[in-house]
Amino acid sequence: MSIILKYILKNMKEKKLRSLLIILSLTLSVVVLTLCLTLKDNILEKYTEFLMKTVGTTDVLLSKDTPFEVEKIEGISGNYNIAPIVHYIKDKNDIIGMNIVDLQQNKMIKSDRKNNLIDNEVIISKNMADVKNIKVNDTINVLNKELKVAQIVDNYGIFADETEERPKYLVSIDTANKIMYENSEDYEKTLLDENKTYIMGAYIDVLDDNIEQAKEELKKIDKEFSVVTVKASLVDALTQINGLMIIMLIITTLIAFYIINSILKLVLEERISVIGTFRSIGASRKMTNLLLYLENIVYAIISSVIGIVIANILIRSCNQFFYISRRYGINK
Repeated sequence: MSIILKYILKNMKEKKLRSLLIILSLTLSVVVLTLCLTLKDNILEKYTEFLMKTVGTTDVLLSKDTPFEVEKIEGISGNYNIAPIVHYIKDKNDIIGMNIVDLQQNKMIKSDRKNNLIDNEVIISKNMADVKNIKVNDTINVLNKELKVAQIVDNYGIFADETEERPKYLVSIDTANKIMYENSEDYEKTLLDENKTYIMGAYIDVLDDNIEQAKEELKKIDKEFSVVTVKASLVDALTQINGLMIIMLIITTLIAFYIINSILKLVLEERISVIGTFRSIGASRKMTNLLLYLENIVYAIISSVIGIVIANILIRSCNQFFYISRRYGINK
């Protein structure tokens, strides 16, 4: 057996380009196959964990392209926890207008505060406070508006995906409306009434888990509402990723099969004289076939090890990407 292995390794060294093509083709197939089998579940697990830390118990995300009056959803009948939101982004400042009580009900913030923020109060994250050396009761300027820091909280929930490049400021819905109105363009102000309270959407926790009924009720209120189920949208996205990976697997497998089949034909032509020599000194047909099988097995083992290592590196990279854990990432 040792003689056979030496002969196989000798052939691999002599035909380096051929061996490299075979290993590369098999490695590519192993990488894609491993990603197909593990990536979807891996991303689903990590992203579900991220969602739980970001949106808490929220089941449905409600939004609309243009601001609408908060009264529109205040009278919704049903067993829901509704957390209205004003989300305004300008000059890389992320202004979020929400009620603390609503955030606490939906488990989207770690705060022991008992009442909602009042006008010109703001809550910031611990990470931003550390970077900018901000303390409670300090006054900060956000989009030309002076805000008093009422509390500093963990990077959890609404602050989970905050980054240093785009800090988040949690204020009352009224304060967010004022900031949005004061910084809007003239044509945008014609769409807003300074004396009314507007929101951009809401995080909704469906307490009886009848999510489909909740979606239908929300659509009846306004046909322009975008109603997205948190987990369903994630599963749909991952299904598309999985479909793409399967297509890639089929393509790479066909390419690998073509390359390996072509090379094996050349190998057989080259080995005819060698096989004849082995047969002339008493080697059986079974032994000569074993020689070819063992060479293919060696290629398969080498390619599998390399492919699994590369696939694991790619999976870790994908986990980091989907986990969205930068400098202002989630505090575990």
